[in-house]
Amino acid sequence: MSHSAMPDSIADDDEAWQPTITDPYFFDSDYTIAGSTGFLLWEANWLVLRLLRPEPNGLLAREPHKRSIDQAIPSDFPLQRHPPSCDLRRLLTGHRVLDLGSGTGLAGLCAAACGAHVLLTDLASVCEGTLRANVQRNALPAISSAATGSSREPQNALPSNTPPKAVKEAQGKGEAEEESKVEDSGLEAGHGAGPWAGAVRVGQGSAAVIALDWTEPLEPQVRAGGNDPRDADFILAVDTIWLLDIFHAFIGVVLAVLSHGQAGTTPNAAAAAPPPPSPSSDSGEDPARRHGHHRHHHQRACFLAFVERAGEESKLFIRIDTVISELQTRGCNVEVIVAEDVDVDGVMRPGRVLRVTLR
Repeated sequence: MSHSAMPDSIADDDEAWQPTITDPYFFDSDYTIAGSTGFLLWEANWLVLRLLRPEPNGLLAREPHKRSIDQAIPSDFPLQRHPPSCDLRRLLTGHRVLDLGSGTGLAGLCAAACGAHVLLTDLASVCEGTLRANVQRNALPAISSAATGSSREPQNALPSNTPPKAVKEAQGKGEAEEESKVEDSGLEAGHGAGPWAGAVRVGQGSAAVIALDWTEPLEPQVRAGGNDPRDADFILAVDTIWLLDIFHAFIGVVLAVLSHGQAGTTPNAAAAAPPPPSPSSDSGEDPARRHGHHRHHHQRACFLAFVERAGEESKLFIRIDTVISELQTRGCNVEVIVAEDVDVDGVMRPGRVLRVTLR
C-alpha cells in the first residue's frame, strides 16, 4: 500500500521529530477497510492467471504476452494440480470484460494481454492511487482516435486513396472475421464490440479504467465514467468479496450486468433468442450468420475467484458455502471450475473459481 510520512511532533529538547506513517487515502469519502485491500496482491489471482495460461503446445515461446503471464505466477504455486475445466483465455479473447474490484489490476491486465477488452474498476481512491498508473505502465501505443471520437482504430488501415469498392470489400472481410471469432467462442456478440471508451492497448487486447462503487447507484457512475459496465460480455472478480459487508452490494452489480439487455423477463438470452431462418438458400451464405444469429448462444458469465479466510465463528469474513448459497437463491447457476487449497501465510485455505450465470 502507498504511504506517506507526516511529522508527528517535535520534542521540546529539539530532538528530531519521529515520523508517523499515514495512509494518504484514509480521509477519502469512499475509502473503507475493503477499499484499503486494493493496494495489495491476493492469492486468488494465481488461480485466475493459471486459467489464462496457454496450452502446453509451444505457443509460450513464441508469444511474449503469454510468457509474461506465466512469469507473473509465483514459482512455488502449483500449476497442474487439477486441470481446469475452462479455457478462460480463449473464452475472453475479443470480448468485453468487466473486472470488478480490480485493485492493482493484475488479473484484468493479464486478461487484456491475452486479447480481451477489459474495463478495470475499483473505488476512486484505488483507481487514482495505483490502478490507472499500472494500466499506463503496461500500455502500448494508443488505440483511441481523438479526432473521430472512436474508441477503436482499424488494425489494418487502408490508404486514403483506396477505391470505394475496395474499402467496402475490406470492411466486409473485417466484419466476417469478427463474426467468426464470436462464433468460435460460442458467444453471441453483445452491445459493444471492441475496446471500451478511453482504452489503451495492452498486449493483444485493451484496458480502460473507471471508478465504480458497488454501494452507490450505477447510473451516475456510468455518466461520470464514460462507460457502461453492463455492456460487458463477461465479469472477472478476484478476491473481492471476502468481507460480509460488501457481499450483497457485489451481487447487485453482478446481476445488473448479467441481466442487462435480456429480452423480456427471461434471464437466459439463449432461450429467448429467435430460431435461425430456414437453411434453404442458394447464396451459399450461412443463414444464421446473415440474419445476425449464431448456431451457439451462451449466457454472460461472472468468473469469481475466491480464497476463504473465514474461521468457524467468523463474523467479518464470508464463507464459500454462503457465497454459493446466496448466488443460487438470487437466481444464479454456480459451477465450480477450480477447487484447491491455497497457501495463505503458511496456512492452507480453500480456493475456488466459480462460473456464475443466470438461470
